[in-house]
This record gives sequence, C-alpha cells and structure tokens, in this order.
Amino acid sequence: MALLYCVHDDPVEAGSDSTGVAGRLAFRYQENDDIFDNVAGDDIGEREAYMVRPSVRWDVSDSLTIDLIAELGKDEGDGPSARNILDPRTVTTTSGFVPPRDKFDLALETTPTNELEWSHLIAELNWEVGGGVLTSVTGLREMEQESLVDVDGTDLSIFDFNPFIDQDQFSQEVRWSGLVSDSIFLTTGVLLFFSGLGLQGTPNNFRWGSHARFALCARA
Repeated sequence: MALLYCVHDDPVEAGSDSTGVAGRLAFRYQENDDIFDNVAGDDIGEREAYMVRPSVRWDVSDSLTIDLIAELGKDEGDGPSARNILDPRTVTTTSGFVPPRDKFDLALETTPTNELEWSHLIAELNWEVGGGVLTSVTGLREMEQESLVDVDGTDLSIFDFNPFIDQDQFSQEVRWSGLVSDSIFLTTGVLLFFSGLGLQGTPNNFRWGSHARFALCARA
C-alpha cells in the first residue's frame, strides 16, 4: 500500500485582503496478491485499486468562498468468493461435490472477477449575505461495476452470476442561515436529488428524483 499526500497554499499576508487559492491532492494505491488457495483452478484474492482526490479552495473575497472536490478511482481484481459446505440436503452435495478439507481453501470452477470505476465532483459556495450565510452544495457522481461470481461455490457448473451496474446521480442543496432577530437563528433551504440506475448493460433502467424544503429555528 502507498499513500501520497500533497498540499499547496497561496498564503495571505497579514493586513491584505483575505483572498487566495489553496489546493490539495490525495492519492491512494493498494495491491493484493492471491489470498485463498483454489483447489479447482487459479488461486483467488488478487486485487489492484487506486483513488485520486484533488481539491481546491478559492477565497474570492472576504465574504465569498468556493470549494471544489473531485475524486476518481478504479478497483479491479478477483471478486467475492463463495465456499460451499458439506450438507446432504443440498444439490451440490447430491451432485458429488466434496468441499476442501482446509476451511480456508476454495474449490471454484469459475474464477470470480470484479471491476469498479467511479468519479464524483462536489462544489460548495458560501456567501455572507443578508446578515447570514448563503450556501450552495452541488454534487455529481457516476459509478460502473461489473463482476462475475461463482454463486454455488463449487467446482461444478451450477450457478454463475454476472451482474452489471451503471449508476449516476445529481444533487443540489441551497440554504441560508443566520439571525432573524436578537434571539432566533434560522436555517432554511431546498434540496433536489436525481438518480439513474442501469442494470445488466441497459442504461437508465430506473430513474427517479425527489425534493425537499426545510426550515429550522433555534434560539441564539
């Protein structure tokens, strides 16, 4: 496993306008070798994954700040592994399957696989206005995953499953918070959410959305 973390700042000098740009980059990488012995084929457990997350903060003025956070990553390798047990009531046992003696060994006829990719972007704006703070948070996210699973967990060709998921979503929140009197603090706003889900290679099988309005008062 390796981790790289970098920060760059554009410092603000004392007495100057509080504007400037700061950036940050985070990177994560992980690699695994095979973990489980598979007596019926290739050993299982190999995996490689990475994630990159850049972020930027822009202090536009004394009263306005914008934050941007992005992330993208990929995770691929061997997928989830099933291990069947000896049970005379099951089809696998009556078909002649005998599980490995070692409880950590597998006997899979199909090598499981998994490939996952994702990306997202978040933008947040905070503006001091009207005696309070107006905040806007926008989110975008996409994800694709394809895997292959030997569901029966044996060296027999009984049940393999090959799911595919393609998902995207969008959200937008706008809220204002501040004092509306000497003793009352108000937070109010709206939230929108939309999402699409595609299964087994067919895009947008399901699409839905929702919205909400909210208000919260508290004593200052």
